[in-house]
Amino acid sequence: MMYTFVFVLRNEILNVYSIYDIISVSYSIVSSLYRLQNAMKNCDVVFHCAALTDLMQPWEQFLDVIVEGTRRVLQAAANNKIRKVIHVSSEASLMKGFGSPLVNVTEADELPDPEIEQGQLFYSRSKNMAERVCSEFAATYNTGEYKCEVIIVRPRFIWGCGDTLILPKLIEQAKSTLGFAYVGGGVCMTSTVNISNCIHGMLLASQYGRSGQAYFITDSENSSYRSFFCQLFTTQGIDGSNFPSLPIYLAQWIAWTGLIPDLTVQSLALLGQEVTVVHDKARKELMYAPIITVAEGMEELKSV
Repeated sequence: MMYTFVFVLRNEILNVYSIYDIISVSYSIVSSLYRLQNAMKNCDVVFHCAALTDLMQPWEQFLDVIVEGTRRVLQAAANNKIRKVIHVSSEASLMKGFGSPLVNVTEADELPDPEIEQGQLFYSRSKNMAERVCSEFAATYNTGEYKCEVIIVRPRFIWGCGDTLILPKLIEQAKSTLGFAYVGGGVCMTSTVNISNCIHGMLLASQYGRSGQAYFITDSENSSYRSFFCQLFTTQGIDGSNFPSLPIYLAQWIAWTGLIPDLTVQSLALLGQEVTVVHDKARKELMYAPIITVAEGMEELKSV
């Protein structure tokens, strides 16, 4: 099947990895309703993937980019009479902080109160609020002459070819003076999703997803952080088996004091405790199944 994509970017740098055909590209920014509207002209489906990933940014930035940015995307879609929006969220929307692991969570688990339970978790809080914006929009536009479906997908720990966030940061830490360390020995379990599986799940959501519903997307293979990070390091010729363990109490102290910028309260919640999710709902309703295994994804990374 041939897809035409219009990519809406924050800047003029295009770095895209996809297993699908791409035949047109344009540029815009999520902070401009006008430019979003222009970029969406003649589109049938919108995939809203934009987010703020620098966890050191102030709350006002998360509010503008993730929450209000989502609101602008939805408004631009409505102004163009687009009938389907796929909002890419995260399992982070359910997090309450370090010490409250997510263990085999499903879409039946309710979002926490963003103000009371996610105060300092700016990324989680903003993702939670953005999902609520999507739900309100879906409820508003489910009747009448113009209807717009909004489907939420929640990929957990996206990795693979084209990664400009996780793997580069791991390599940077491994080669730094301080070095890399596994929080609590890296024994906690995590779900993951290769970028190819993520895109596959997003496209299925655009075909079969129900408006106002959320769907987890994963690789169907959970592993410990140590095991998974060791595999990532190996693809880059780095032996990750000898990196030391960072005691949990020390990791918490560093996160709260801000002694090491990369280790924040939010990053500790994301990558320092168990975060496992179940994608049974996507399997049943979207007919989702991974199209690439973790082992195959690691082999791809070796060849890049």
